Amino acid sequence: RDFDNFFNEAAIKYKVNPRVLKSIAKVESGFRDDVITGKTLSEKGAEGMMQFMPATRKSLEEKYNVTIDPFDPQSSSLSMRKQDLITL
Repeated sequence: RDFDNFFNEAAIKYKVNPRVLKSIAKVESGFRDDVITGKTLSEKGAEGMMQFMPATRKSLEEKYNVTIDPFDPQSSSLSMRKQDLITL
């Protein structure tokens, strides 16, 4: 599957290099379909392409008043905001 459109959209929106987002996703999920769709969770419970921990996702949802679906690649990639990338 090709996720470049999602990374490019997020990169434009948050003024970050799309390669940074793509690199995070590659390290976190390896772009494995079973991880992206939630069929497989990490040992710690991280979810989806960007491997959000449920507590982190909830915190971001509250902080930005948004809903993040960790199993939707577009929602997940758009959730990696510039200010949050700095803390990684």
